Amino acid sequence: MLNHSKMKIKKSLLLYKNSLYKLIKYGIVGLIGAIVHIILTIFFVEIMDLSPIIGSFLGFIIVLAISFFLNKSWTFRVKGKNTIYFFKYLIVSLTGLVINLIILYSTVNLFNWSYFYGMGISTIFVAISNFVMNQLWTFGEKNKEGG
Repeated sequence: MLNHSKMKIKKSLLLYKNSLYKLIKYGIVGLIGAIVHIILTIFFVEIMDLSPIIGSFLGFIIVLAISFFLNKSWTFRVKGKNTIYFFKYLIVSLTGLVINLIILYSTVNLFNWSYFYGMGISTIFVAISNFVMNQLWTFGEKNKEGG
């Protein structure tokens, strides 16, 4: 009975360590994505003479593809059909965008706070919620076999 409890504790610690390691990798991919998004937006606005909204949107689309492939192959290390994973990843990303906009709207328009506070709260909340949704649903264990 004691050995069984020790094995459960070891398994729990291993899962925690694995999840923490994935969270760090996810954060690195997110940081890379944010930097690339900023660079692309500046490129589209300053060099290509597009509006900031269009430039940022194009940057978002490109970074979405880059971060998807980095997270699929490096963070979560899954194989399978890209189409199914990408569709799920897109849903999670768009859900994060909606959450971001709700938090930003609420902090600015309901609480009369600076949008900097809203962006800070949103960045932390969306990063964590997107990680959890991607780990459990997009790239979850049951998805690793066939995609």
